[in-house]
Amino acid sequence: MSNIVAVMGSPNSEGNTASIVDAVLNGAMGLSTNIIKYHNISKMTFIHGCRHCHHCVYTGDCDVEDDLSPTLKDIGKADVLVFATPVYFNMPTAQFKLVLDRMYSFLSVDRKSSSLAGKYAVIIVACSEYNDRTKSMVENLTDAIKDFGIIVTDKLVYSDMNGTEIFKTNTNAIKRSYEVGKKFCKMSEIKVTEEINYLNQE
Repeated sequence: MSNIVAVMGSPNSEGNTASIVDAVLNGAMGLSTNIIKYHNISKMTFIHGCRHCHHCVYTGDCDVEDDLSPTLKDIGKADVLVFATPVYFNMPTAQFKLVLDRMYSFLSVDRKSSSLAGKYAVIIVACSEYNDRTKSMVENLTDAIKDFGIIVTDKLVYSDMNGTEIFKTNTNAIKRSYEVGKKFCKMSEIKVTEEINYLNQE
């Protein structure tokens, strides 16, 4: 049994990003006894960014109490993390960046280690088109997640080809996302995929 926590940073709860998350979580559930928690940042109404107060440096806990606090607690307890965001101006959404900034509280005083070290993560990115800037954004996001000592097993990227190919209608992309989720039904067999998995490319 594993605790799987999904953090969804898209303001569109019915869009491509959310649909990919659903497919991955469906695979992770399967016939397993995994516990899955889903945090949709866009549905939170009382949320703050990092205040850089350094309270967490000395206590290990974020001093900000808001709707994001339970998400951070679940991230700390997770075995597997699913981080998902669409691309906005070649970057993650503001909602997702809030989470990433607040994760500062998991770092050690010297910022050379983290209480999240050894956890697994899947990174999901939805975009309008594949290009070098999208690839760069995914790689930068991956590096940021790895800074916490998290093991990134998969990087899933889906392009809707400027709105002409919605994820929900792409059976092959759904299957590929589901298969990534299935990895976490048998934690002892997890393998790390270094390359970006472009879901609607062969």
